[in-house]
Amino acid sequence: IKIWSERTTSFFYFFLAFKSRSSAWRFRPKSLDVKCLSEILGFLILIGSFLLQTEIKRRWSIKFF
Repeated sequence: IKIWSERTTSFFYFFLAFKSRSSAWRFRPKSLDVKCLSEILGFLILIGSFLLQTEIKRRWSIKFF
């Protein structure tokens, strides 16, 4: 349970940092469809990076512990 809470906490910290930076970095599309697609793409990148982070942590923990 402790490992899961650490992973969840790091995910939410990453999400908050991503959300605050994305509003400043994101280009402002005029069309609503393009904005919606950019939001979906950002969310998919976020989920993919979270899954990659958990997979890397799992493999390193098996190797060394």
